[in-house]
Amino acid sequence: MPGAQAEYLRIAMADASLFPMPGGIKKELGLMMCDILPTGYSVAMNAWRLADEDRERGGGGGGLAGEGKGEGKKGICVVVGCGPVGLCAITSAKTMFEKVFATDLAPHRLVAAEKHGAIALPKAELLVAVSETTNGRGADAVLELVGHEAALLTAIELARPYGVISVGGVHHAPLSLNGGTLYDKNLRFQFGRCSVRSFFDPALQVLRANQELFDGFVEHVVEWDQAEEYYALFERNKVGKTAFMAYGG
Repeated sequence: MPGAQAEYLRIAMADASLFPMPGGIKKELGLMMCDILPTGYSVAMNAWRLADEDRERGGGGGGLAGEGKGEGKKGICVVVGCGPVGLCAITSAKTMFEKVFATDLAPHRLVAAEKHGAIALPKAELLVAVSETTNGRGADAVLELVGHEAALLTAIELARPYGVISVGGVHHAPLSLNGGTLYDKNLRFQFGRCSVRSFFDPALQVLRANQELFDGFVEHVVEWDQAEEYYALFERNKVGKTAFMAYGG
């Protein structure tokens, strides 16, 4: 919502858009439920549903690797982009997929991804690892949490034929994709903004089950007058999740 970082905010139709602060959750962790954790969860769940639906339809892709529809963890998932939303996607994907890989250009983000349970590798090593794990097939699902064409191309490269690419990264620039590759692989895509209300409850379950993991997820708590500085640092991958406190909190 535009202006939501103001000191005061008038919320239209608040009964339909606000949730009470969940009990038993630290204030800093509660911030995650406003956006990034439901978003990460939704990107993972959208991929899982699309891939699993293929099995139900008897599609050419054979659905997720594993037996039975909608039962237990199945399939291989890769997360491209290990920033705050990417880490939320990793933690969520761990509840759905048998194995979760991850990649990012920043080494410190790979360390964070490992903490959240992913097999985190630079791209070149990841391509080899995913190929070996899947006998050359490719990942059942790829989650793109960057919002840059290069990341989307990486996701396309990693996905298996009839695979799924779920995109939570915000793309603004026009995309130049190879239509032949998309055609030959029979890929399915889902782009879009998360409906936080729709995913709030299951995302909250992920948070409650992983509070120790997310403890310290907010790396910096700073005053409003430092906002410009920390936005610039985040843009350069120098800091992680940052919370702004008004007048000393």
